[in-house]
Amino acid sequence: MIGCDIAGVYCATTTDIITPSTPEGQNHQPEEIEIMYEDQFCQDFKTWRKRNKVTMLQVSKALSTPVSTLNSWINGYNPLPAHMKDVLEKFMKECGN
Repeated sequence: MIGCDIAGVYCATTTDIITPSTPEGQNHQPEEIEIMYEDQFCQDFKTWRKRNKVTMLQVSKALSTPVSTLNSWINGYNPLPAHMKDVLEKFMKECGN
């Protein structure tokens, strides 16, 4: 294991985290995460955000929602709650369309 110890806290490298043990002679193929909940609104939001140069951090702070939660909704890993869709639409209108 390669990593570093900073102030008593072990910091793993990415190889520590993502390298699984597999039986000898078999190649490990990473599992693909199934995107189940992406819809047209999420695509429109991504386009709007890029066009207007709005970061996910800015959206996160404005909506008091963690960036990771926003990412999971916008990228289709979790369903976007209806009330948050309304909040995002309002945010987009206030920031300029």
